[in-house]
Amino acid sequence: MAIVRVHETLHTRFVDFFSPLLSDGAMPAGWSLFDIETEQGISLVFSGPQGTLTVELDRRDPARPCFTSTGHFNIYYSILDRMERHSQALRPDEMELMERVVSCVRAREGDLVLTDAIASSARVHVRELQVDRVLVPEAERVYYMNPYVGCMIGCPFCYAGHRGDLSRWLEGLPKARWGQWADVKINAAEVLRRECRDVEPGIVRMSPIITDPYQPIERKYQITRQSLQVLLEEGFIPVILTRSSLVARDIDLLAQFEQAAVGFSIPSDDDRIRALVEPGAEPIAARIETLRRLQDAGVSTFAMLQPMLPLDKRGYLDLVAPLVKAIYIRPTVPAPELLVALRSVDRPGPLTPGWELETFKQLMVAFETRGVQVNPENDPWSFLG
Repeated sequence: MAIVRVHETLHTRFVDFFSPLLSDGAMPAGWSLFDIETEQGISLVFSGPQGTLTVELDRRDPARPCFTSTGHFNIYYSILDRMERHSQALRPDEMELMERVVSCVRAREGDLVLTDAIASSARVHVRELQVDRVLVPEAERVYYMNPYVGCMIGCPFCYAGHRGDLSRWLEGLPKARWGQWADVKINAAEVLRRECRDVEPGIVRMSPIITDPYQPIERKYQITRQSLQVLLEEGFIPVILTRSSLVARDIDLLAQFEQAAVGFSIPSDDDRIRALVEPGAEPIAARIETLRRLQDAGVSTFAMLQPMLPLDKRGYLDLVAPLVKAIYIRPTVPAPELLVALRSVDRPGPLTPGWELETFKQLMVAFETRGVQVNPENDPWSFLG
């Protein structure tokens, strides 16, 4: 295992990169740059007269449709307030904003030194990062934080691997397979304590995309546990998503919160499917048992079914419904390579858009009949109790 200690610089670099957008008159009237996020790719959140607009940069790929391309990047946008994507029309002020962002990227991307570093011979890459920020705002009194970046559980079909590859490319780091590298925010608790005292207490999600807060190296570094201790002392509400029963280690802390929630990703009731799709993760039975322990300790629990893999609807319902207050179901047909892999267990057949939509409808009714909230987006935290 190769371990190095560095100071995180990617966020600082891209704050400087987009600094022209902060000057007077750089934005259309009423628009401002709210945040720049670099952990899950490069994204900019703009606040405007009628809502927010998020602009994302990805590595240039002519095969992928996007708003536009530059020399190094594909540029995308999303408007969560209207659930619109780049294929739909922008208002004139939003179009003007996009054009100014694109102009900034084209004018400055030549200053970036972007090369593909030669893959390292080390089997596992761990960086111990000194970071300058941890808490990222999402909405009023809602934040997220990643104790780590990268995930050594290493599910081979995880879509987050692409986000990690982008960040490593931007930093000039060696190529490394998803599951063989992780960045450890060794000063996360210290930074989090400072940040918590500068914002309104609220919900803190761990972790949305790019890591698992209870991946194996948490046993050594305990960054998640240290962060929970800070959130407890500062009066915040943790909402954790994981695949690991290591979270049970922290039941003593979680039970002390006035409100706290832990969710498990449970993509199927068939552990043969789990072993194929998530070979480095724990069996479904271990996740179910941990949910039971959390429920017994008074911690709110939820489940995530995404992507929807082959499952027995009745079996899945009976397994999960008694142990959760809410479930998030996202019907998404898996990537073609996953469909090919599923043939090895003779289960690819049902995975079609029609099957997923019908399964979603049936599960939604069945879970709601059992008193479990399904995709509670209008009031996403109501299951906290």
